[in-house]
Amino acid sequence: ELQALASGDSSIVIEQLDVTDFERVAELKEKYRDQIFDLLLNNAAITPKYQSAFSRADKVDFDMARQSYEVNALAPLHLSATFMANVAAADNGKIVIISSKVGSFGAKEAEFPMMYSYRASKAALNMMMYTLAFETSEKGVTLALLSPGLVHTASGKQREGTIMPQESVSKMLVVIDQLTPENNGQFLSYEDGALIPW
Repeated sequence: ELQALASGDSSIVIEQLDVTDFERVAELKEKYRDQIFDLLLNNAAITPKYQSAFSRADKVDFDMARQSYEVNALAPLHLSATFMANVAAADNGKIVIISSKVGSFGAKEAEFPMMYSYRASKAALNMMMYTLAFETSEKGVTLALLSPGLVHTASGKQREGTIMPQESVSKMLVVIDQLTPENNGQFLSYEDGALIPW
């Protein structure tokens, strides 16, 4: 689908990137050093498979937990810092991070013993971005985290209680468009931009 979009629009450029490959990130930084970014959106993440998500503590895959921390928490911080100047060069530049309610200590939806590595990585991501927001405010950049909702991204039958990607994305686009400097450092719902507790 992305290739089809790019083939019909010369303004769309596709770059391949493993977000944990810092050398490749450095190459892209050099390639786009003079490019203004109106929006930097960090979306890459590792999510657990449905069955393994319900594993208890004695079944946690610690190698996957380390990888989840690298991809879900460290990489967004590195990318945001790397391209901060590009975003700061824009009028009302924005950095948007796709997080999750399961990384929240305050959201009632997260009161269950599951998804250890994913939840921990998203909680780490939230704190890193909360902290980074003190820097972005000094640079005229608005940084916000979004929960995309419970999105059906796997193949097969849609699970009860999930939404399709099109619904999540269309609503997030509205929230992103309405972001102002007052939203800097906030964790928001995809649905209506409501605050989510940390």
